[in-house]
Amino acid sequence: MAYLRQHPRSPFWQLRKRDLDTGEWVEKSTGCRIDDAAETRKAQRAADKATAEEQQLGPATKKNPAFNAWVPGYIANHWQRAESKRRYATAWKALKLFLNGNDITYPRQVRYAHGDAYLRWRQATKIGNRRAGKNTALLEIKFLSQLVNEAIRREFCESNPIARLGIARTAPKVKPELSDAEIRTLHAAVLSQPDWMRVAFEIALYTGCRFSECEIPMENVDLESGTLRLRDAKRSDTDPRKFFTVPIDDNLRPTLTRLKTDGAEVTCRLSRDKNGRMNYFFRQCGVNASFHSLRVTFVTRCHRAGLTQTEAMRLVNHSSSLIHRVYSRLNVEDVRTARAKIQLPSFCEGTP
Repeated sequence: MAYLRQHPRSPFWQLRKRDLDTGEWVEKSTGCRIDDAAETRKAQRAADKATAEEQQLGPATKKNPAFNAWVPGYIANHWQRAESKRRYATAWKALKLFLNGNDITYPRQVRYAHGDAYLRWRQATKIGNRRAGKNTALLEIKFLSQLVNEAIRREFCESNPIARLGIARTAPKVKPELSDAEIRTLHAAVLSQPDWMRVAFEIALYTGCRFSECEIPMENVDLESGTLRLRDAKRSDTDPRKFFTVPIDDNLRPTLTRLKTDGAEVTCRLSRDKNGRMNYFFRQCGVNASFHSLRVTFVTRCHRAGLTQTEAMRLVNHSSSLIHRVYSRLNVEDVRTARAKIQLPSFCEGTP
């Protein structure tokens, strides 16, 4: 329990209490004078309040540390990729607001009802001027469940009441293939935008790479051999397929040549906020799609051109045929000719 003590070189009461996050003893000045009866009573009330908080939350010890004491370190050490660290740090920022608002400090305070409560809260609360959709909220709840499982492994709690909540995800929006008319509209409009937008648009259009992958060091642009060395944003830094080489499309060569001539260090400088700006630009142009639709379009055009799945996967560095198929938007007309090649016995009247 918390208590007051005197320091030989200070006229103020010192409050000694357990840190509710770490369980460690801490001491700080109350600012209340020892020789003043009213201020002494005020200091004692502060000690009583600290004791009540400790008793309400349970004993704070090294066997029962708060989320705040270990989650940041867990995020920093558990994932290698910077993108993963950023994603889970963002999720933890939202989760921490919810936990603090519900007086949840320790893993063993999490209850089953908090799962459904978080979904409602997250979709109704703006964080960074944005509300989350149901799927984002579910992913964050899944991360909280992962943290509770980690707390069980560390012997901070005994069970995980929010594991497998059984709440179905909303079907994600299908990113469409861009038509030739939409591509021409976007390209004509992007010429009047900052140069990074034009460069990123053209690189993604002719390589099918992701937004962040459009930022390519110029040393990885080999005009003589006609190749680009790309960095796969989804793979860990230790993955041997982190970097892959693709041929330079003739339509992309003039832009890359200009950048080489201008002495650019990279093709374009990109950041996450620029991805949002690019998606907004698509909507301004009347195109109901996002920048990632360029990747969808590239994969679909690969299939329509008759490339094998292996060839198309190699061009965009997909390792999973399942993921690769998600990007394909082939329609019934695309497979009509292929269907006509299938030979089966006929039982129609008048057909030999």
